[in-house]
Amino acid sequence: MLQSLPGWLASLLINRSSWSIALQRRLYERSFAAAGMPAAVTLEKTSIEGVAAQWVIPADSSSDRFIFYLHGGGFVVGSSRSHLPYFARLCAATHARGLILDYRRAPEHSFPAALHDSIAVFRWMFERHVNPSNLVMAGDGAGANLLLSTLLTLRKEGHPQPAASLLISPWVDLVNVDRKLRFEGRDQRNFEQARLSFFSKSYAGVFDPSDPLISPVRADLAGLPPMLIQCGEQEVLADDARQLLERARAGDVEAYLDQYEGTRQSLPLMVTRDAGADILLQHAARFINSHFVIT
Repeated sequence: MLQSLPGWLASLLINRSSWSIALQRRLYERSFAAAGMPAAVTLEKTSIEGVAAQWVIPADSSSDRFIFYLHGGGFVVGSSRSHLPYFARLCAATHARGLILDYRRAPEHSFPAALHDSIAVFRWMFERHVNPSNLVMAGDGAGANLLLSTLLTLRKEGHPQPAASLLISPWVDLVNVDRKLRFEGRDQRNFEQARLSFFSKSYAGVFDPSDPLISPVRADLAGLPPMLIQCGEQEVLADDARQLLERARAGDVEAYLDQYEGTRQSLPLMVTRDAGADILLQHAARFINSHFVIT
């Protein structure tokens, strides 16, 4: 992984060149996709409103329980492939059918392309009479950002909100990327700083990163559904998670923070390879099941 390289070399490799982006995407997918798929889960590729996506259908899933997932990766890397091992297990644990998007990524497609993709698919789901009381939204990192921005847009348009939301290591403030990084090694701090700066600039493009649809922690979150936030106590996005919790509660949103030890970002995605990740998956499933309407 790029994190294992000296900070100065990693910083040089994190840039807008096509070969650098391709390398980052390949390494990211290799890291998270290694867990493999669980048994008794069917995958169906599809295209919705021009957006590539995959249905995840556990054998014992309910026909009217849905989870809509937006993958992380700084808006630049990540895909349905990298996140399917985790998402499939989340769907199986909640007996829900899942839909995960391959939204357009930066820097080829900066803001608001990914947001438009998410909103278009969400509207499509409601047009097909998906019961919002049996729909949960979930996302990690940049995907959690898109989740909130989607909900804010739908709230403005008067659409009903889903039953709940799960946000893993949410990256919700793209303005303060020059944050106090908690890593002891200088190389790791340099890498994380270069990575966040590159991702932020790639996604925001010509727009102001303080826009609440780019940095949703700056928005009024009143009226959004209950949320469970999971993050590492000392990870690079820990401050984002805590600020989101405070902002949500200030808007009278039912919000919970589920913290784990260490600096690992998006630990839940390491299912089957880390006992802590498996426990966090159980926490998330319990939260989601408690908010689905019993059918």
